[in-house]
Amino acid sequence: LRVDGRTYAVNRRVLSRSVHGSPWSLIPPDCAEIVERLDRDIPSLEQSLGRQPIMGVKTGRNASFFLEIERRNGKLIDVRSGAVVPPAALARCIRGRDLKAWTVLRSSWMLWPPHEGWSRTPRWLEQVAEVRGLDPAGCRLAFVRPQHAGIKVVWKDLSRRLSAAVVPPFESIDGQQFCLVPNQTLYCLSAQTLDEAHVLSAIFNSVVFAALALSRADRAKDRHYRYFARTVAAVPLPEVKRGSVEWLHLGQLSQRAHRGDDVSNEIDHAASALYGLTAVELDRLRAFVRQRLGA
Repeated sequence: LRVDGRTYAVNRRVLSRSVHGSPWSLIPPDCAEIVERLDRDIPSLEQSLGRQPIMGVKTGRNASFFLEIERRNGKLIDVRSGAVVPPAALARCIRGRDLKAWTVLRSSWMLWPPHEGWSRTPRWLEQVAEVRGLDPAGCRLAFVRPQHAGIKVVWKDLSRRLSAAVVPPFESIDGQQFCLVPNQTLYCLSAQTLDEAHVLSAIFNSVVFAALALSRADRAKDRHYRYFARTVAAVPLPEVKRGSVEWLHLGQLSQRAHRGDDVSNEIDHAASALYGLTAVELDRLRAFVRQRLGA
């Protein structure tokens, strides 16, 4: 094989990362040996946590659901229709372009209908629907789950290296709290507590997890990859006991990183210890990530 400027031989029987068949994993033998051992010795994320990542909220028609809202005289007004929208009918939505490692750059206003839609169409919704070509009777989200509205770790569907951030349930604007949700260009994993979200975020942003995700991710264009729910669910994830030294250390590092501190090297070494890697193996995985991303 010649991949990313390197040439090496791989036994065809080990090209697939799954006995059930999967995209070929074209990675150098020195890294493949590490990945195969971790796959064998450590349960997958889905097995470790007993839950799966999911795609973000799907509207079915973004142009109808994303609103431009202004506050006038204490009221939330949809600019295009002039309708006064009640706070309970709005959420703040994060899209792929709004996210980078450790940081949510911005969020947007989005209609947040009840799960089954409104039983009786409010007058304000009729105004919004008329301007935006919506059917008010069928105004419901195409895909939404309770996990979207809780504490979660989110990452882009399409990116170079997998980059994650902790997202709380709410965003506060002018003293009011609005549900903060990811849209379908992001994937998310629900967390039981904010502490757990920070521990998971630290592991996800480590170079070890990046290498393991890259070893099985589908290629896209220009050294970008697809980090689907099924892809991340299959990545090995060691158990970190709640309240342990490792748990506290990873959580503290994540909190520092979310505040803007550069703790990437500390996180890489903490994750490496968690996965039981040697210094040489960590260096191999780092080199693999650099080579694969062209950086």
